[in-house]
Amino acid sequence: MSYQVLARKWRPKQFAELVGQGHVKTALSNALTSSRLHHAYLFTGTRGVGKTTIARIFAKSLNCETGVTATPCGVCSACLEIDAGNFVDLLEIDAASRTKVEDTRDLLDNVQYAPSRGRFKVYLIDEVHMLSRHSFNALLKTLEEPPPHVKFLLATTDPQKLPVTVLSRCLQFSLKALSPDQIAGHLAQVLTAEQISFDTAALALLAKAANGSVRDSLSLTDQAIAQSNSQLTKEAVRDMLGFLDQQFASAILSAILRHDYPAMQAELQALISQHSDYSRVLDDMLSLLHQGALTQLEPAAAQLSEQPEFVAELAASQSPEALQLYYQLLISGKRELNFAPDQRTGLEMALLRALAFVPAPAAIQATTNVATPQPEAARVAGAAKVVAAAPAAVEPPPERLVSGTVSSVAMAPAPPADLAETASSDTTRSLPGSIDALTASIIKRRGLTSDAEAPPPKKSEHRPVPVPAEPAKGVAVSYPDEAEAEPEQLYPEDPANIAMLNSLWQQSHQQAEPAKEFSGEINEQNFSIRYAAEVDSWAALIEKMPVGGLMRLFLLNSAMQLQQQQLTLLVHQSQQHLDKADFRQELLRLLSDAIGEPLQLQVSYSHEVLQCPLAIQQRIEQERISYVSRLMQDDPKIQQLQQQFAASLLLDTLQVN
Repeated sequence: MSYQVLARKWRPKQFAELVGQGHVKTALSNALTSSRLHHAYLFTGTRGVGKTTIARIFAKSLNCETGVTATPCGVCSACLEIDAGNFVDLLEIDAASRTKVEDTRDLLDNVQYAPSRGRFKVYLIDEVHMLSRHSFNALLKTLEEPPPHVKFLLATTDPQKLPVTVLSRCLQFSLKALSPDQIAGHLAQVLTAEQISFDTAALALLAKAANGSVRDSLSLTDQAIAQSNSQLTKEAVRDMLGFLDQQFASAILSAILRHDYPAMQAELQALISQHSDYSRVLDDMLSLLHQGALTQLEPAAAQLSEQPEFVAELAASQSPEALQLYYQLLISGKRELNFAPDQRTGLEMALLRALAFVPAPAAIQATTNVATPQPEAARVAGAAKVVAAAPAAVEPPPERLVSGTVSSVAMAPAPPADLAETASSDTTRSLPGSIDALTASIIKRRGLTSDAEAPPPKKSEHRPVPVPAEPAKGVAVSYPDEAEAEPEQLYPEDPANIAMLNSLWQQSHQQAEPAKEFSGEINEQNFSIRYAAEVDSWAALIEKMPVGGLMRLFLLNSAMQLQQQQLTLLVHQSQQHLDKADFRQELLRLLSDAIGEPLQLQVSYSHEVLQCPLAIQQRIEQERISYVSRLMQDDPKIQQLQQQFAASLLLDTLQVN
């Protein structure tokens, strides 16, 4: 008897023998058991996952001589003929080779005739998406209302190419690609039954190469049996598939992390001399980085790798950010391989790019040996926060340093009166980034960032901090006399200093109140106005209140009038649905806390509230755009460009920050 390939020999003959696809087996079994059968079924999925196999088992279930059942007997004449492929009432059609409309019409001419041997006449159309448009049109009417003795079973790998009119007439089942573990388990059962020795690692490689296809895995297994003389070892299967030994990937990755270029070049040269498709080493390195990242979250994940010791060491020695960075760099290098002059150049450049982002050993050593004192910031409310920076790798530019007036509090004692006089002369200039408290609160609420409130860098034990040769100007630095000495206090608890800082806060708090005149028109003098809180006291009060969401929207759509303890709000009509008893009680509490005295609240509604903060903000933004538009239209250079190139300004696209 001639040899039969494994893919045909081990094709399932019952639903129970199928690997995976539990959702399809359950649905079809329940339909057969309850006799709730549709006239057309569509099976979709990648190659080799069981589309035609399920269709043949379903045809046996329909025509088994024991009756319509989810478990066909497999021994009756109908079952045996279907397994052999010569059952007269099962018409298997390859749509890829019969695409013409004439072929489809010839098939449909026989639909009206009753089955010859079985209970149903079954049309199994494989790769149905290959039919022509005219063939689909000829099939539509029959597919919608076929005779009761006809069942259509359609299979395709590309359901997107099917007309929606066909999809709407079928019950669609999407078959899933199998996982490597499922495929490896199935191969183990097959090889055990075939009495062929194998390594578990070899089956894992075959399952990985199959990409979710059972048929592909069995075909590769046939090839591996022939190549290894029925001894499926890991080395034989790896050579057949062209996979690399993962030792190359771990050695190169280790050299990169050590910043050892000679070792990396030596390992790369050894790889190139032994393998032609050496760019696959990037895939193995990416796999190691992925397993290392998983191990940092779940230590047991290292045991799933071929090199659990290396993966565990990688996860322990690198930060999560570093692993993500190297993964992104190598992914980018793999993507650019096709654009490189040759594979070796692309691979070397990808590795060198990863090597360039590894901290130098000298910097790491300096970081571990030098103790950097942690600064303490003086606690000052509002915008007058005095920040003492730790020793930085690069000296900041002079305009970003805290001014000498404020930093002198930490550097040396000075007469408090002189300090207060200097600070009061120009409080805004002494504040970090020249931002007052009100503007800073608005920026913070809107999710923006400023130089004054930039978030501190995240501390990481894996990243070195270079130590400067000399301290930056304007920064307080303490040098311990001994290695174990405690860093000295940067801001001594001096009552004069505390009084001076309190006066700074009071001055900044006073300047936070809206003091700018706004007549409703933006010009050169008041172009710096950006927010309604800068020109409207009610808007400024809202910005200070700890309120958000619908409550804040309600207030922004209102105008306020306060007479003694009677507070009146004129609110836009669109917010009236929010005015409930608990809402008004919470609103009264917030307003009383903000103003600092008990109030009586009266709320009225209007279709138009011109003096609400929201309307003022909209007018400010529109006026700023109009002012910039006028400047651009009157600019001589822009006018010259318009005349010279027949250009025009697209003022609708203008954005003013």
